[in-house]
Parts: sequence; structure tokens; C-alpha cells
Amino acid sequence: GDLATAWFYLGRMAEQGVGRGVDLVESEACLRRAAAQGHPAACHALGLQLYSRGGQRMDEAAHWLRLAAQAGHVPGMADYGYIQIERGAREEGLAVLQQAARSGSPQATHSLATFLYNGREGLAADPVAAIGLWKAAAQVGHVQSKLAYATALEEGVHVASDVPTAIEIYLELAPSSPYGNIYGSAEFLDCATAAQWLEKAVEGQYAMAMLSLAELYLEGSNCPKDDTAAVHWLLKASQHDETFSKAVTLLHHGVADDGRPFRQIAYGMLLKQARKGDSDAQLDVGLTLASGCQECRVQKNDVQALKWFRAAAEQGHVLAMYNLMLFLHEGRGCAADKRQAMIWLENAAQRGHLSSMRLLAYSYAQGDSVPLDLDLALQWFSAAADAGDAQSQYEAAALLIDSGKPEAAAAAWEYLQKAANSRYEPAMEAVARRLQLGDGCPRNEPEALYWRLLLAYQGDLESKFYAGILLLNGFSPSAPAGAPAMPETDDRALPLEEQGFRWMNMAADGGLSEALSVISAIRIQRTANRNHHNAIVHELLDLQGEPDSEAVLVDAD
Repeated sequence: GDLATAWFYLGRMAEQGVGRGVDLVESEACLRRAAAQGHPAACHALGLQLYSRGGQRMDEAAHWLRLAAQAGHVPGMADYGYIQIERGAREEGLAVLQQAARSGSPQATHSLATFLYNGREGLAADPVAAIGLWKAAAQVGHVQSKLAYATALEEGVHVASDVPTAIEIYLELAPSSPYGNIYGSAEFLDCATAAQWLEKAVEGQYAMAMLSLAELYLEGSNCPKDDTAAVHWLLKASQHDETFSKAVTLLHHGVADDGRPFRQIAYGMLLKQARKGDSDAQLDVGLTLASGCQECRVQKNDVQALKWFRAAAEQGHVLAMYNLMLFLHEGRGCAADKRQAMIWLENAAQRGHLSSMRLLAYSYAQGDSVPLDLDLALQWFSAAADAGDAQSQYEAAALLIDSGKPEAAAAAWEYLQKAANSRYEPAMEAVARRLQLGDGCPRNEPEALYWRLLLAYQGDLESKFYAGILLLNGFSPSAPAGAPAMPETDDRALPLEEQGFRWMNMAADGGLSEALSVISAIRIQRTANRNHHNAIVHELLDLQGEPDSEAVLVDAD
């Protein structure tokens, strides 16, 4: 038990960089040793670490979190329940979350409150009960619940409005957390206080605080209007996913009081930062010069763009390396130098830049600017594939199949399935074809039909044809594990034969000659069947002497 605890602490120290730099590989190894000995907190930490990497680690993450939950580890219960809901196991996830909430987990209480407030995950909407849960979690110090409860008090919806208490909570959160100052406080506080707390939130890299600061100076409602300060914070906010869209929209359309477009002000700021050695700013200046920017009053200048890409690349900026490679390869702003271009491409690839990894693999596969080397091509495609790149998963599968090695078939099929599950259309078509033919996998027409229908709904003509063939042969679609959801359409309720005939008609309307031939053959067969039926009826009527045959004859049309 003591040994497992020691491995656990070593794992957490490596994860947090205590005593030296962060080392996630060592952290995972230490946590695994502790978790293998049944240490619940280690199972929890390992599960969260694997979960943060996403992709193919999700199943393993859920396994370790499940072990933590089963051992009674309350934070593990809360995270396992939430992740199971996210993975589609809603009933199990809700049950575990409720158990964690009863065991005193404020995080589980907060999650349940969020579901109740919005009526999510099968729970009937009950905002009043949700606010009560947020209040309960807030009273034991849960930061997100404090923020949610304060927001509810400020808005006064489903609970009596109490702005002073809301502001009190916001200010309580401000010194120790980036939360709280970004929703209501800036609106109600004086300019100096609001800016002070928002800037504290910014120190924690909280993007919404950056956007709120920009809006504070942009609107000038309780602060003097300051376009330059607004643009500064918009640039900061544009570097974060959650605020990118709004920040970029404001930058692109904003005009200062002196008539200068915000983008011109922004470029001036970026240029100053670039000259000070900021690699992100150097990349942005290079990109602006590479295409030119009318609103920024910047003309296209490949020589200067190349200079800034190189400056950022030499500091280890992978996007700058990639752009520098493109300029060197194409001879933009310099004489073409494919040897140097490939050096920068490999540098970016070795730092995990997916586009560089994929392009380097294609270069080795095609012998473009490097000697042809299919082994190295497979190595780089596989590295990008393992990092979740669907196109590389497809290409790695193709090289594994072409190798002809029996042991490569299983890995190729796994890559194809992952790429198809990411909606990469060539992989979806390859998986459908292989399932249909039993090529490299067990034959499975219902799953093949599922992939064909997904492609058909996306407009693929050949898949409309094959979907028609499979439906006309009586197969119903069956969803493979991990496959994207099928669109909900009215035609799915029709008989299989009618669905098949409709898809075949759509393929024919798209000009596919094979579909026209199938439709003609079906119509000839149906006419023959009707004529045969009518001949039998006539024969029976003759035998029975019935004078009126109108009610039993089948119309050949």
C-alpha cells in the first residue's frame, strides 16, 4: 500500500513538473504502477490523464475511472459518471453521478444541476431545483457552482434577483480564480475595479476575461472608451478557441474613432511584439505579409514574410516552420531550396505538427524532394494516424495493405475503421466495400449498408447505387461500433424494397448507367411477374366460369 502511494505521488509530481520539467510519459508509467496495485486515486489520475488525450485512449481512460469509482473514490465517481454520459452510456453515467453527489461530491452536484437547469441527458428541466443544487455546492466551496449561483442571482430568473450578493460572490472569487469577474461584475463595478479584477483573471489565461476587458474599453459604458486597449485584448482573446470567433469578428469589422480599422491597429501591435521577439506575433506578421491586407494597409511582401517565418521558426514555432518550408519549397521570397525545406518540414513533424507529419509521409511515399522510402512513409503516416489524423490513418492502412504482410492486415483494418469513424470519406467507402466483399474482414452486409447510406446521404453516387442493391436484397443497416450517427429521415420508415428502389432511382438520375440497367431489369421482372399472375387468374376464371375478372386482374402498368 505504501509503495503504491509512493508511485502515485511520483506520478503526480512528474505530471506537475515538481522538481523538474513536466514529463507525462514518466507520469503515466508511475501512475500505472500505482493503479495496477489498486490505488484508487492513482486509477482516477491515470484515467483523467488518458481522457485528456482523447482518441483511442478513451476506452482505457473509462476503464481506470471505473475502477476508481468501484473502489469508492468519490472524485473518481464524479468524473466516471460524467465521462460515461459523454460517451453515450447515459443511464449508467447518471446513476454514478447521483451516487457521487449523495457521497458529497460538489463536482457531481454541479454536473447534475447543470443537466437539470437545461433539461439535458434525459432529466426533465427543473431550473429551481438546479439553482438549489448550485447553492448547496457553492456553500462547500465549489467554484463553478458559486459562479453559476451568482449568475442566477444576478439575472433573477427562476430565483429572486440579488445583485449585491452576486457581486459579493464575484469579488470573493476574484483573488484566487479567473472565474467570476467576467459575467456580471464589470457591468456593475466602477472602471478601475472592474479592470483590476479582469486583469487578474487574465493572468490565469482565462479567455473570457480577455474578451470582457476588450468589450469594457470598446463600449465605454462605465470606462473611458479606448480603442487601442480594446484591440490589444481582442488580439489576446483571438488566441483562444472559446473566444476566437467573437474576437476575430470584432477585429475584422471594428473601426476606431479616428477612422483606422481595428485590423490596422492590431497589425501595428503585432509588429511591435514581433520586433521584441514574440514568436506568435512573428508568425502573424509573416502571414499578413504573405497575403497582404488592405484593411491593415499592408502590401503583399514575400521577402519580409519569409524573414518573419524564419525568425519564429528558429525559436521552435512549428506553424512558422511549416510556412517557412512552403516558402523555401516554392521559392517565394527566395530561390527555391527543397533540401532546406525538407529539413524544416522534418523539424516541424518531429515536434508533432500533424500537417507536417502527413506531408513528410507523402514526400517519402512519392519520392518528392527526398529519396523514395515506403518504410519511412509508413512510419510518419502511422505517427500522424496515432495522433488522430484521419487522412493519415487511411494512408497508413493503404501502405500496410500494399505491403502484403499477413500481420499488417489487422492494423490496416483498425486504421480504416478509425478514419471512417471520423467521417473521412475515402475510408468510409473503403470500409463499406471491404465489409460488402469480406475483403480483409468478416463479410457484413448490414454494416456495409450503414456506411453506404452515410455516404449516400452525403451525395456519393456510387454509394446510392450500392445502398439500393443491398436494400433490394433485403438487408437492413446495422451501425458499427463508433460510427457516426445516421441522419433521421422519413424514408427510413419505408419498406426496404421501396427504399432500395428510391436510392437506385437517385443513382440513375445522377447518370450512373449501372443503376439504369438495374431499374430496367426490375421493371421487366415486375411486368413478367404481373403477366404470369394474370395468366393464372384467367386460367382459374375459365375453369370456374366467372364472367367478371376486373377485380382480380393485375395492371401491368
